[in-house]
Amino acid sequence: MDERTFWNWVLDNKESLKNFIESDSDNYNLYNELTRKLHEYSDKIFIELTIDLQGNIVVILTSDGMKTGIPFVENLCRMAPNIEGLHIQKYRKPGHVKELNFDGLYLKPNDFKITYMKAHENEPFDVTIYIRGYKRNDERYKSLAFLYLDHFLGEYMVMTEIGQVSFEGFNYFIRVKNSVSLQNFKLILNRQVN
Repeated sequence: MDERTFWNWVLDNKESLKNFIESDSDNYNLYNELTRKLHEYSDKIFIELTIDLQGNIVVILTSDGMKTGIPFVENLCRMAPNIEGLHIQKYRKPGHVKELNFDGLYLKPNDFKITYMKAHENEPFDVTIYIRGYKRNDERYKSLAFLYLDHFLGEYMVMTEIGQVSFEGFNYFIRVKNSVSLQNFKLILNRQVN
């Protein structure tokens, strides 16, 4: 499938997509069809849908943190037509969230601490993410950590400015020395990049 065919499908189904987003329905047939159409274009792109304060559909195209997906996201966004009531967003944007969940695991921003280092000036930061209650055999912890990074730093920044990532646990009895919060790491990273 090419870009034009994908965007034509979105245009043809715009009202149904808006109804799906605004409903409490657990029928994901339309969303699954949208994802299938998107993956016919590239399986390196994922889609998130929401409604903004003006009532527009926001289509977030993400490579889910995979650098190999960047060219596909960039190209599909570049080829997006202007569709009234539809806003196309590249990648997850930075902001602040109070709580995220992944497959039934709920964590808050203060459940994460970060230590970081940069081997050379022009290289990305290597980070260790400490997660409260972390269980090594439960991949949901890592998934949530990356979601928080995407939402605090922005997905593109994570893909281009973060190198190696390792994970450790902490709790009330284990302190993490020289660590910073997600918010403080965002400030540090923004100072370094800008």
